[in-house]
Amino acid sequence: ILANDDNNSIRPPERNRKERLRLNFPPHGSSDQSPNLRLACQVQVYGDVQVTKKAGFWGQYKDLAESNDAKLYFGDLEYVLDDKSPRCENNNNKAVRN
Repeated sequence: ILANDDNNSIRPPERNRKERLRLNFPPHGSSDQSPNLRLACQVQVYGDVQVTKKAGFWGQYKDLAESNDAKLYFGDLEYVLDDKSPRCENNNNKAVRN
């Protein structure tokens, strides 16, 4: 994700060791990589943010990906290993913030 976070809504605010390491290997690590690129699995969001994804499975292309609604394909099982995020309502299998 590209995180332009002016409201301190993303924690931790800086990349951690795992992120720094992973973002140095393909398909990441190019010289034109945004300094705001974060790994979604390594951050928590506490507030309203705008998430931007580039095209390609890993977001490795320069064009923006098509916008889609987030879906919870596995319902509450999406969060079975996530003990930090707040619970979300499941509305027609779409992710909805509380």
